[in-house]
Amino acid sequence: ALQGQLDSEWQAEQDAGELDLAVAAIKQKIQRNWLRPPGTSGRGLECIVKVRLGQSGSVLRVQIVRSSGHGAFDRSVETAVYKSDPLPMPSSERLRARFRETTFEFKPE
Repeated sequence: ALQGQLDSEWQAEQDAGELDLAVAAIKQKIQRNWLRPPGTSGRGLECIVKVRLGQSGSVLRVQIVRSSGHGAFDRSVETAVYKSDPLPMPSSERLRARFRETTFEFKPE
C-alpha cells in the first residue's frame, strides 16, 4: 500500500512538472505573437482568456472571460492566441485531455 501511495505521489509530481512546462510554453508562444495596441503601454492591462483546443493543440475557440476594460487590448490577445495555433501540448496523452479547455491570465511583461 505504501509503494502505491509513493508511486501516486511521484506521478503527481511528474504531472505537475509537465503541466507547468506546457503552460509556460503556451504563454511564451502567445506572448511572442502578441502585438501591443497603441495607447496601452504602461497601463498594467491584463485579461483572462479561455481557450478550447483540439487534440493536437489546434486553437478551436478563444473567449475573453474577464476583460481588461480596453477593447483593443482584449482583441490583440485574442488575435495572438489564434496566431499561435497550434499551441504546445503536454506529451502525455492523459495530460492532453486536461488542456482541451484551458483558462489563463494574460499579463504582458
